This record gives sequence, C-alpha cells and structure tokens, in this order.
Amino acid sequence: MNRYINAAIALSITLSLAAPQAHAQHKKFMIKKGGSGAASESSTTTSTTTTSATTSTTKSATAKPADTDALPPPPKPKEKKPIKSVLGPTAIITPSGLQYKDVKVGTGASPQKGQVIWVHYTGWTQPDGKKFDSSVDRGVPFNFIIGYQQAIQGWDEGVSTMKVGGKRIFIVPPDLGYGAKGTNTVPPDTTLKYEITLLSIGPKMPKIDIPKPDAQKTALPGDESAIVPKPKGKPQ
Repeated sequence: MNRYINAAIALSITLSLAAPQAHAQHKKFMIKKGGSGAASESSTTTSTTTTSATTSTTKSATAKPADTDALPPPPKPKEKKPIKSVLGPTAIITPSGLQYKDVKVGTGASPQKGQVIWVHYTGWTQPDGKKFDSSVDRGVPFNFIIGYQQAIQGWDEGVSTMKVGGKRIFIVPPDLGYGAKGTNTVPPDTTLKYEITLLSIGPKMPKIDIPKPDAQKTALPGDESAIVPKPKGKPQ
C-alpha cells in the first residue's frame, strides 16, 4: 500500500516540476505563432496596396481623353484686307504692303546689299499731298548704304530692285516709313509718297545736270517733280 502511495506522490512531484517547462514551451510556441500571423497580415496588406496601385495605374492609363467638344474653338486668325492700289492697275504691291510703279526703267545695274547708292528724291505726305522733303530742291543727291537701315524700310526694299537711271514712284505705308513716332515734318502713322531716281552706285557722288534757271517744275500725273522747259515765244 505504501508503495502505491509513494508512487503517486512521486508522480505528483514530477508533474508539478514539468508544468512550468510545458507552460514556457507553450508560451514560446504562441509567440512564434503570433509573429508568423503578423508577418502574414503585413504581407497581405502590402499585396492589397500593390494591387490597388496597379488598378489605379491601369485606370489612369485607360482613362478616356477629355471631351474636346466642350472646349471653345480656337480664335480664327484675322484676315488681312487686300491692299487697294493707288498707283493704278500697273502698280506692283509687295507682301509687305509697299506699292511702286516705274516711271522710267533704268538700263544700269541693280544695287546689292552693302553698296553705296546715290538717289534724288521728293517726298509727299498722304493723302494731303504735302511735300515734306526733296533732294531735288536742294540740288544735292542723297546717298546711303542699301540694306543696312540707313534709310526707311520702304526705301531699302523698293530701291533694291531698281536699275541705275530708273525713276520709280512709291507708296510707303507707315510701318515701312516713320511709323507711330513720325518726324518733325511727318505726322505719326502717315503714309508717304516718294519719287526716287537711282543716279549711281558707288562711293563717289555722280555728276548730274543742274537745271537751267529758265526751267520750271510742273505737276504732271505720276511725275510731280518732272522738269519741263518754259515755252519760248509769246503765248497765243
């Protein structure tokens, strides 16, 4: 009997000693299990975020373009009104708006950019026809280097296609003349009319015939500065 009692006591002692160890092992197992679960949950969250980002990117890539019908149409460019020639049907109008007509076509060379040219000219404001300048009246020709803005833009463009000995009438719009600033003798935004004779090309002043004292100027159509000798004899 005692033997059985002693065996029961020994078993009880053994179980009491093993219980803490079993509890510790069970606690370790639960901690490990909990860590694996957290990692699994983190992995699931990351996967969900990646999937969401991928879905968002796919939606953005496949998004339909904005409805262009709702946008206002672009403004139409302003149409340039055709320039009416004031020099007659034979006049030439360049893309810049310069008008010219040859009174006399020269037989010499045409000037090239950078060359010195000598001209005689007379200028009138438009539409009043008031003379504001004339080298003819002064008796001294004017020179400038063509193509280097030493004269107004209309001169650079128009005289470059003349030939020595030629005479040409120009209608110069304000933007090719003195523009919005004007000068002492030309009001702002004024159209100008010029009659220009290309005398020569080169640095030396050309020899020109000075009109005789008995000559007078008459205003002929299209040739206002033409010089015509006075009629001889008594008027009838």
